[in-house]
Amino acid sequence: MMILEKGVLPPTPSVVDTKESEKPPPYTSPEPSSSSTQTPQLPPAVRANNSLFQSLVQQQVNHLYLHSRHNPISGSYILNSELPPLAIGCDRPKQCGRVPLDGQNKRLFKQPHTPNASFQTRHGAISLNLATAGSTEDITRTYVQTNSRHGKINVNLFALQLHKHICLEVATRHGHIVVFLPQCFQGAIQIRSRRGNVNFLPGFAQSARVVSGNDRFALVLFGINNLTLSDLDSDALDVCLLSTRHGKITIGISGVDTYDDSQSTNLLVKKLGSLSTMILGTDVTRYIQSWPVIHVPLHA
Repeated sequence: MMILEKGVLPPTPSVVDTKESEKPPPYTSPEPSSSSTQTPQLPPAVRANNSLFQSLVQQQVNHLYLHSRHNPISGSYILNSELPPLAIGCDRPKQCGRVPLDGQNKRLFKQPHTPNASFQTRHGAISLNLATAGSTEDITRTYVQTNSRHGKINVNLFALQLHKHICLEVATRHGHIVVFLPQCFQGAIQIRSRRGNVNFLPGFAQSARVVSGNDRFALVLFGINNLTLSDLDSDALDVCLLSTRHGKITIGISGVDTYDDSQSTNLLVKKLGSLSTMILGTDVTRYIQSWPVIHVPLHA
């Protein structure tokens, strides 16, 4: 087969050189065809989001355990503690053997509880939309564990069915915690933080009532007026347990309050700027800001 190159005419048969004719034709890669044996690949965005740990479809679940070391976890789940366990055997991970996660909260419960849902990751972020549901009018409580060592956790508890209460436990070491509770929440929020960096959004602050607190602990009532620590183990109440060592805790009302993550970033930049001014002085910082920006090319 003769290959035509743009702008070059093929030699006529009468003047073809025998030496040139002995050379093999130049190699050209074949065009891909529809019958290629290559495995079809999904678009990167679809392949990244549609995974085991990042559900795109709302699910009604019970005895759900999603644990990972590095993958982020996200999804929307309707928690129904009345659903029977799966017929096939499913071993529960050892990390979610008991409720609560924080050992300091053990005295709140007469006996340890098995979580109905557990979301845990070491380095990834967690973003969940949660609600409770059931087919009966019996008073039940769903236990949910959410834990990340270094990642940020966002939980939007957007609905609670009547008589279907929840015990939501969120814990981190270094990551920030942002939790939105529904207006029908009837119970207590217990907060533990070593640095005491807690923020109430405006809607939540208007309806919440702080019962006790210090530099590392706070008990807040929401939707009720009277509550003792012994009542937290009652299935007729909602409980939210938030604990972090070095992160920040933000609480708001679902559908009422809004949280802009960029506000904390801008605040951090302002703090770093003021800190450099305090340590180095205005003249030095002004000189640093006048330095030219050098763009370093990135090599493949």
